[in-house]
Amino acid sequence: MLKSKIALAVAAATTLAACNMTVDTVDDTGALLAEVRVIHASADAPAVNAYLSMIDNSADVANLDYADSSNYISVPATAYPVNVTGLSAGGETGAVISVDSLPLEGNTRYDIIAVGSVANGTLEPVVLADSGNLTDANNVRVRVAHLAAGAPEVDVYVTAPDADLATSTPLNNNPLPFKQALDAVEVPAGEYQIRITAAGNVDAVVYNSGAVALPAGADLLVGALDNVRSGDSPVQLVAFDQGNEIDLFDTSAGADLRVVHNSVDTPAVDVVANGNYSAPLVSGLGFTEDAGYLTVPGATYNVQVGAAGFDSAEGAAINADLTLATGAEYSVVAVGRLANIEPLVLEDDQRTVATHAKLRVVHGATNAAGVDVYLTAADDQDISDDAPVLSDVPFKADSGYLPVAGGNYTLTVTPAGSKTAAIGPVQISLSNNNVYTAIARDDGDSAVALKLLDGFVQ
Repeated sequence: MLKSKIALAVAAATTLAACNMTVDTVDDTGALLAEVRVIHASADAPAVNAYLSMIDNSADVANLDYADSSNYISVPATAYPVNVTGLSAGGETGAVISVDSLPLEGNTRYDIIAVGSVANGTLEPVVLADSGNLTDANNVRVRVAHLAAGAPEVDVYVTAPDADLATSTPLNNNPLPFKQALDAVEVPAGEYQIRITAAGNVDAVVYNSGAVALPAGADLLVGALDNVRSGDSPVQLVAFDQGNEIDLFDTSAGADLRVVHNSVDTPAVDVVANGNYSAPLVSGLGFTEDAGYLTVPGATYNVQVGAAGFDSAEGAAINADLTLATGAEYSVVAVGRLANIEPLVLEDDQRTVATHAKLRVVHGATNAAGVDVYLTAADDQDISDDAPVLSDVPFKADSGYLPVAGGNYTLTVTPAGSKTAAIGPVQISLSNNNVYTAIARDDGDSAVALKLLDGFVQ
């Protein structure tokens, strides 16, 4: 499920490289130029294409997903139509955002930002214009904008680390409402703490960055977007830096980790991190079970999996180092027979999209070599004339998230090149605005079955 909708733009990042953006003022003919960037800030919208001129049929910005931005595009300073189309299960949609004529002035940078909600019918553009530049290379330049429909008015504090908010002054003189931007500010490069509170209430902190370094020479727009990833905060800050994005998560965020037992001849297991046998991450996990998501600090871990109650590395059937990034989501699937058991690490994406379902299929069964996957109409169990949606999928392969229109379907898995079902036909129901994972598993000595996760079992 999406977390509470709050979006802002605040400049900050822990690992940003310094950069000083300047606008190319004229082209080779002497015509004034503007710079245009597109930002996707609608949490339930699909990836989009953006057309800025409609001179031809090619997109100026292609396949831009949530919390991503394009590079700046240099265009002559004039008026342009702007059309943004969605990329959903049926392919490219018609324009979901359309501006008949957007006037662009020379020597100016423009951010065209998709905000709002598809499900609520509030998707719209916010256009921010910026003609200023960083004046001192020892400083960092910050722009702030509130970009979330339905979000409350907020106050934004950028202070020294651990400063008392009661005696601090927010960047905004008045509560910051949706679709409004603050004037750019310059501050000396250094270490700061960014906090967001409900307007007028310093005790209602909804986002806390902890200590972050703002680098000299940076000129940034950073979005505090709806947090669809880790942590308790409704806010996820993103620094938009000329086509690059750096996430800046709340201090409550970590890596979300789920363990799945998919090894048919392996008994119940414990999962231990960094040799802490007395406090396993997961205890007594049986075949076909999963532990649900737990949040751990982003870091590199030595992860051991062994029979329930094991207390040393010698008892571990799996012993591997895993690097887990803050803000990312993972499923670690124990696959293979006990003699050859190993971890299959999947990077998950639980963000839901209003226009379609997201379906992922994972081959985790040793009883089948390559497989074909068929997804047909609910009343179509005869696949003899159908083409597979996935062909010759090898053991441990992950299909990625496939966009599928919500509805009822028949799922059939066969050996590669065969029309004889190894799994199914299975009737499944998929809903838009949901995520589904199906993992093929062994079922005894020779058969295969499915482990269903996410929207299938919610």
